[in-house]
Amino acid sequence: MANLVRFTKTLLFIALFAAFTAALSSMNVPAVDGEQHGLLTEITVSASLGTGKISVEISPLINTDTQQSIKTAAQLAARLANKSLSAYDFRVSIHTDASAVDGSSGGAAMTLLFYAELSSRRVRSDATITATVEDDGSLGGVGGVKEKLDAAISHNITLVVISKGQSAFDDFDYVEYGREKSSGKTQVAEAATAEEAVKLLFTQIGTRLSLPQSAISPLSVRKITPSPALAPLRQIAQEELDSLNRTYAELLANLEKRGINLTAEAGSEVAATAFERGIKKSVSNAQLLLDNGYYYSAANAAFLTEINLRSIDLHNVSKTEFEALLDELWNKIESSNFTPKTTKNIEWATAAELRFYWAKWKLDSIEQSLESGTPVASLITEYASAKSWFDASEKMDLLARQVDGGKTVTELNARNHARRLLDSIIERIKASERLAQDAEIQWHLEAAQEECASAAYVACATDAGFAIAYANVFDESANKTLRQLSRGLENETALPNYAASPWAQAYFIHGIFNAQEYNRTGAAAYLQNALKLQSLADQLLGNTRQLEIELVLPTPFEPIVRESNETNANASANETNQTIPPAPLVTVTSLQKTGQPNWLNLLFAGAAFLVAILLFSLFLSKITSRRSSAPLKPEEALEKLDRALIEGRITERTYERLRGKYEQKTIPQSQANQKLVQSLEETPRKARKKTAKKPQ
Repeated sequence: MANLVRFTKTLLFIALFAAFTAALSSMNVPAVDGEQHGLLTEITVSASLGTGKISVEISPLINTDTQQSIKTAAQLAARLANKSLSAYDFRVSIHTDASAVDGSSGGAAMTLLFYAELSSRRVRSDATITATVEDDGSLGGVGGVKEKLDAAISHNITLVVISKGQSAFDDFDYVEYGREKSSGKTQVAEAATAEEAVKLLFTQIGTRLSLPQSAISPLSVRKITPSPALAPLRQIAQEELDSLNRTYAELLANLEKRGINLTAEAGSEVAATAFERGIKKSVSNAQLLLDNGYYYSAANAAFLTEINLRSIDLHNVSKTEFEALLDELWNKIESSNFTPKTTKNIEWATAAELRFYWAKWKLDSIEQSLESGTPVASLITEYASAKSWFDASEKMDLLARQVDGGKTVTELNARNHARRLLDSIIERIKASERLAQDAEIQWHLEAAQEECASAAYVACATDAGFAIAYANVFDESANKTLRQLSRGLENETALPNYAASPWAQAYFIHGIFNAQEYNRTGAAAYLQNALKLQSLADQLLGNTRQLEIELVLPTPFEPIVRESNETNANASANETNQTIPPAPLVTVTSLQKTGQPNWLNLLFAGAAFLVAILLFSLFLSKITSRRSSAPLKPEEALEKLDRALIEGRITERTYERLRGKYEQKTIPQSQANQKLVQSLEETPRKARKKTAKKPQ
């Protein structure tokens, strides 16, 4: 039993040692709070032997995008480390001052932290990364990079990794901005994949990396000649460009009225210079695209930049002022009247209706967020988007009004077609967790449901088509490399195939632009956009042709026949087993903010654990020692008692008392008394003198 005790103590010591030396890979990851200010979020990952479970402890809220990002990060890290995910359990702790952990911009960081655990390597503590991560390991762009850079620099981070092409995608040189803002102390590096990020972030602390100079060439596109049917879109693109210039002038004028300049508004001269440079570049690029036949691309570039300018101009509004802006926009929406659809203007009229419902849906979302306590500052960009969409809907409606001829469209005739498309994408989303997590697909699905509920069936069919097109790309891209995906893109030689639908043609050309941007910058986001846009062009072309039939003679609605849940589950399980390992189980626990650093909480928990282990060890030791000591025979006890008296370890009084007790168990009382007298006479005098010196 003594061996068992020693073995148990050894195991407990190992367990205790493992608890303190178990993986604690952490990183301060940049994020943006509700006021659109940059901050650092502490993410910690620890691993132990287990069964593939992931527990997430988080102080703010967490949404499904973040949960899916954690799963993707864990699976990718296991592949990079060549380890089986099912052999480990992970604990993820996320501590931030943000009101919620939203989206997947921390995906790349969590991938590296999972990898650090599985590979027993340590990520450098003076570095961070902000990027999304896909199943194939490619890194994607995120929002708020400038604000995140500001936060990283203010906390002495010396290396910030962003996705390859992020600067080109945002039309903002983050590498140069980081160098200027930090006076050369912070390096900003781009990585295309998680594997490239590993090479950067697992270097020695303080290492100045030898990074390649940015070799992204200026924007250049091949000239496209759209069909005459797209001439109205050219007009809208020019109006968007003119509006952008006006909005920029208004922003500067408003700043002057408030008695501040752009430097004060941006926070520093470096930021102000970068901002001015970015606006001028956006205007120049939009004009270049317009001149070369990329009408939608030009309009979209001006549209997005104007949203940014409007957000900056409004970021200091009070809640009362913001509510007044919302009311004003609601009044415009509620008083809107669309031009009746005809077989000639249907695409422009539908485009107007789509943007109207997008603006309305966005406003509904803003109202709900405002009521739940979301800060006004975090809703400004959402409002600017809703306002810009509504303005675009009015421009599209004006174009529809200018198109003469055609037969009046009976909206109800498109009902069955819209319901079929809507049911189709709903069924696909129900069968795929990944589709259900895609924000763009969910956005268009919810918009389509709102449109169908409002009897806007043509718009409903179109928005459902958006969701279907994006889902098609999602499914077709599975297990393919970027190179394989890029080979599937079409070029301008296929443009005549889309002449029957102005919007199919517009999105196809925009896809060509994104394909060229992917070749120029290497940013995977451009490739993904190109695939989605070309899929959308095909979907819209097919939708246009089907609507031509439905609006004349609608086909009966036939509900989708659903297979049994058991059949679907078995088929899904078989497919999963043949392709990829099962996804890890993620459980989320919301923690209260304590104000204590995470390491201090860990120290307290470790101390408590240590005390509990020591107490348990002591208790176990006593129990097992008692059980392991067999009771002595009376004769053996008497021998030990004699030896104790001789060695002076007990007094004569104690000796007499104990010896009488033991002899009672072996002999009758009379014999015991006789034996005691005889024993005392035989005890050496020297021993008795020695014991006499002991205190009684």
